[in-house]
Amino acid sequence: MYKKKIFDQSLDSKRKRYLRLRNLAVAVAVLVPMLLTANPAAAQVDQKRWCYGPDIWLNMVDANRWVVNIEQANGWQITASMTIPDCKLLGIGTPSIPPVYPFADRTGYFVFDDPNPCPSFVSFSWKLNAYEAYYCQSSPSETYEGCVPPYWPDDSAWPDGQPPCRPDDTDLSIAWFLALEESGLTWPKDETWAEITPGLSSPDVIPSVCPVGDCPEPEYGPLIWNHNGDWQLVQTGPELGSTADDVRFGSWSRMPSLVVLADHGPGVWTTPPGENDNSPAADFFDLPYPRKARNLAGLFGSAAYSLKGGMNRTSLTAHVNVPYGLFTPVVLVDNEITNPVEVDGVLCGTSDGLYRMDGGPLTCREGGFPNHDGILNETTVTVRVFMVDGVAPDFLEDQDNDGDVDIRDARFMGLKTLSNQEIFRFSQYHEGVCGPYFDFDGNDFAATCVLPGRPGDITRPPR
Repeated sequence: MYKKKIFDQSLDSKRKRYLRLRNLAVAVAVLVPMLLTANPAAAQVDQKRWCYGPDIWLNMVDANRWVVNIEQANGWQITASMTIPDCKLLGIGTPSIPPVYPFADRTGYFVFDDPNPCPSFVSFSWKLNAYEAYYCQSSPSETYEGCVPPYWPDDSAWPDGQPPCRPDDTDLSIAWFLALEESGLTWPKDETWAEITPGLSSPDVIPSVCPVGDCPEPEYGPLIWNHNGDWQLVQTGPELGSTADDVRFGSWSRMPSLVVLADHGPGVWTTPPGENDNSPAADFFDLPYPRKARNLAGLFGSAAYSLKGGMNRTSLTAHVNVPYGLFTPVVLVDNEITNPVEVDGVLCGTSDGLYRMDGGPLTCREGGFPNHDGILNETTVTVRVFMVDGVAPDFLEDQDNDGDVDIRDARFMGLKTLSNQEIFRFSQYHEGVCGPYFDFDGNDFAATCVLPGRPGDITRPPR
């Protein structure tokens, strides 16, 4: 009875300490925003902190560049959260109205700078109205205050060197209108913006972000030779949908400014095999100079935004449920060595295995490997995420030749960056991966594969 009383007192003491700490945390969470609001100087300092930085503050949810996450082979999440300071954002534009703020599957533009306030993203009819108001009616456009429409496309294209004014005759007016529309009445882009079409991307589903047949062709993963007694080409990386949807390697039609780069997997560009290139040295599977990386943003599946979020600011969100193969290293393996091969001055014998990863050098693994799991699970993948003005390219090059393709290279390529670069690292837990195989020692055989045993009970996550 005495021991029980002591035990109860101990629990009561811990409970009280917990309640004190919890109440203190709640008080801090409530008081700090109140103090910032009540103290204009403090709020101004906080606002300046945001304004001195990039146009977009990018953060990767559940990621820490100093920690190597452990993830399964697929089905895990990557979420990029982007906060836009009010002092950076001019406003949100749409090609036509309604709505003023884009709904799902309607495109909007988060504009940060516009030297000549003539929005280049608006539809043809709005541009035409602005032209006529300025050049034909000698009055500024009421819709776009301060807009001076650029000459279209140059003086020689206008009849008698005159601006494109609407004829009085109805038939002539229709013909004139159609001729202008067909010629592509465009305004040069001088704005700095991040485009977004909120909604979901899904393979084999035709999206509303581009007309049928007008979406870019999918950029498939690298083609490599698979050789185990015969030759065949295999594609690596995740399965993609049809040519009409918006799931692809390269830039993402729902958030074209987003750039996602990985240093392992199908995002690493390697030289493709030629028509007759079946050399045992696998010469096709090489890294170019300078190195190239595919933009993996097109594999993301969800884009969204809030006009005013919990941080009291406008925010964007990009999310992907990682498909199988998106970050899985591409590894060619020969696990049947009968003709020993010298690698880095050391003989790789019959009990060993040979492999190449992501276009890297031929490597000997002592003792071989029953399957690809050991190589894949030991690899740390580094992913870099940032945003650029307008539409990001499908490929980026290592312009500074430091071995990494990153935000510095984007700037060297002449791209204007909108955000900071976030870096996160992880290893993926693969089970029972077999292939592709390649005959490195020329004995016309490369493959043996042993699937791992699987426990039938509860397994704790790796740490």
